[in-house]
Amino acid sequence: MAITGGGFSTTAGATTAQFGTTPATNVSCSNVTACMATGPAGNGVVDVRVTVAGVMSPVNLADEFSFISSSAKALILLSQPQRLVDARSVGGPIAVGSSRCFPIAGQGGIPADAAAAILNVTAVSYTENSWLTLFPNGQPVPSSSTVNF
Repeated sequence: MAITGGGFSTTAGATTAQFGTTPATNVSCSNVTACMATGPAGNGVVDVRVTVAGVMSPVNLADEFSFISSSAKALILLSQPQRLVDARSVGGPIAVGSSRCFPIAGQGGIPADAAAAILNVTAVSYTENSWLTLFPNGQPVPSSSTVNF
């Protein structure tokens, strides 16, 4: 994570950081105003304190940091784009006013227990202007479109 401030030292080991009572690891400062560090595992809100040349920053509500357990699901980036569905070959065109559910969890390298996905959606071979709205199965239809064509 990034730590910004002032008076940091770019000399290895001269600047240290602490999240609550837990020392940060891998602290490195690229200049006197910016450092990178690895924070603690676990959950919570802690005060971030930086020490340079034996002087520790004061406790300040403005530098509190919220963090989520390292056991949280990781972001998985696929090595290349995947075509998960092609409606031209699976059920044909989607009729106006209708909906169709396409499962994506467990497809094309996406974990079966995925909680979210980022998708690219394309409309092809359409015969008139329209729109598509994508949303999770079982959720209310959003009031705005995802793709206009």
